[in-house]
Amino acid sequence: MTELENIGKLAATTSELLNAIRGGEIANMKAEHVQVLQDFETAYNKAIADFGTEKTQKLSEFNNQKTSVLNDLANRANAVIAKVESQLSTYVDAQSHVRLTKNQALRPNDANTFPANWSAGYVTRATKIERVSTGVDAADRSALAQEFLSAINSNCKHFAGGFDIWELEIEPHRNDGTTYSYAMYQHYKKPCAVTVAAIVKHISGVVPDSHWCHGLQANEPAKVCGGTFRVGTSRNGYSNCHPFVRGVGQDEKTIIQVALPAVVTGEVDISQGAWGQFPYIGDQAFD
Repeated sequence: MTELENIGKLAATTSELLNAIRGGEIANMKAEHVQVLQDFETAYNKAIADFGTEKTQKLSEFNNQKTSVLNDLANRANAVIAKVESQLSTYVDAQSHVRLTKNQALRPNDANTFPANWSAGYVTRATKIERVSTGVDAADRSALAQEFLSAINSNCKHFAGGFDIWELEIEPHRNDGTTYSYAMYQHYKKPCAVTVAAIVKHISGVVPDSHWCHGLQANEPAKVCGGTFRVGTSRNGYSNCHPFVRGVGQDEKTIIQVALPAVVTGEVDISQGAWGQFPYIGDQAFD
């Protein structure tokens, strides 16, 4: 083999060695690159997981603190509300109430055809169906008398005084059927908040509403109906305490039974049947 051939063979061998070296370096670089990517991904996932854990912990701490603060505020607010309600309840129960309308006991007129001092409205028939007297054992009273007395927590032997229960038949509409009608009423002055109420039982027809029939429902025992009417900037007003019968388009007359209707000064809490016979202010007070 000539020297020239040896040199060519050496060059080829050298080239193969260099290619092998380059390939190994490239492989090493690739492996290192892959490892770096894996290490970065591992560190990234760990950082995300740590952040999620810390975020959950911080949110839990925040929610616990928020709940604690809100509960504390709610407890303080409830305590204040309870105190205010207690004071208001005491105030309502401690008020003096004076009656602005006459004849709450519904004594009949001289003709015995209608309660005295009450305007008829669109009542077509008024019948006194029972006199409820004090001084009688509850068991000796009629079921109706006991029902009406129970509505005002007074089904006992002695109470403020006797009263009459009347049955009223009322037109369902007026003005040739174009508008609603209304029951018996009285005109009264309205210088302050007033409570209008009565013991009422619906018998048939359209259920009346407003004034001393507010809250009345069909097919219920006798109960106290009515509500409180407040005043605005004027204390020189008046009203007429007539319930409405909104029976336009109907022919059946409304029939109800009623006892102890009145308008009294102030707010009376009638939600638990707190109703009774109130003193009348007297005509002389209007001089």
